[in-house]
Amino acid sequence: MNPARLAPVLLLVLLFVAAAVAAGGVTALLSGGCEHRTHVSTQYFFPTDTEGVIKALGKWDPDHRAAAAYELGRRGDPRAVAPLIRTLGDWQPYVRCAAAWALGELKDPRAVRPLARSLRHSNPDLRRAAAEALGKIGSPDACDALVLALGDENGEVRKEAAVALGRIGDRRVSDALLTALGDANGFRRGGAALALGELRETRAAEPLCRLLEEVIPRIDEAGRQSRQAAEQDCLILWAATRALGRIGDTRATPTLVWAVGTYAGCHYAPDALVELQDPKASDLLMAALANPDATVRGFSAEALGKLHERRAVEPLIALLKDPDGWAGGHAANAGRWCRSWPWRAGPTTAPLPRRP
Repeated sequence: MNPARLAPVLLLVLLFVAAAVAAGGVTALLSGGCEHRTHVSTQYFFPTDTEGVIKALGKWDPDHRAAAAYELGRRGDPRAVAPLIRTLGDWQPYVRCAAAWALGELKDPRAVRPLARSLRHSNPDLRRAAAEALGKIGSPDACDALVLALGDENGEVRKEAAVALGRIGDRRVSDALLTALGDANGFRRGGAALALGELRETRAAEPLCRLLEEVIPRIDEAGRQSRQAAEQDCLILWAATRALGRIGDTRATPTLVWAVGTYAGCHYAPDALVELQDPKASDLLMAALANPDATVRGFSAEALGKLHERRAVEPLIALLKDPDGWAGGHAANAGRWCRSWPWRAGPTTAPLPRRP
């Protein structure tokens, strides 16, 4: 092919690449992404005067506006609160997220209401960023909005709302959360369970145990349910087991041990037992090593390793010969945590034994 004919094509390609680099935010604009683009702040130099950075919130380049918001959050100047609140209405999703993050860093109560309104925005990333920011601010005035956000359809939003309620630590919301455990909306029930765990609310131990006893049989028979119902029950199972571990009430031990013996519960209950640190849990987990279900045997083995249970060394070594590779693999993983393996090489290294 004649090189002279290629020259215009190459020129067009170079112009296109240059335009894309100059635009900066084109990829995020097309994808609608709202992730925290912390790298953009390294592309711009801001004046030492905060007013100059505030003016940068009005730049045409969305990357420049996002970088300015991050910079204002890091500087901690209260003069930036009102401009950042206005930036929550920016047309670019990730700029709004940057403004929400910065408001959380500033911890100014004036931002509570605007951030609470952002929890109802159609963009889930902004809702998540707003919930995180409200948790950093720590104002009890945000609790009502965060309790409502526990029923959000997006899992990350529910998780951040629960963590925010735990950070705020207002026990007055516990009654509302305990009531929400009986809500018809499975997402709200899971979010409430998660929040009660973050609050370390001991009154929630028994209701959470009843919740596990309700959803685990349904998950084990998930073939008879709609996909959405199974998804909600799995969320409740994960949230309730995690909450019971955080609360640390040993009254939950029998229920969690029962959950270890079920196909659904064995994925999450062992870790909750590890958090409880109940001496009775080791005996019950060792008994679970003889369960006919290889999945139960495997997760129980890992839990015993995390508990550093010396009495479990011989049963775990025997489990390495399990005919099911799943259980044997988990028994080998237990060696990474168990301090009593006879072949440990040091405090941080645990060479795994070869399978027989």
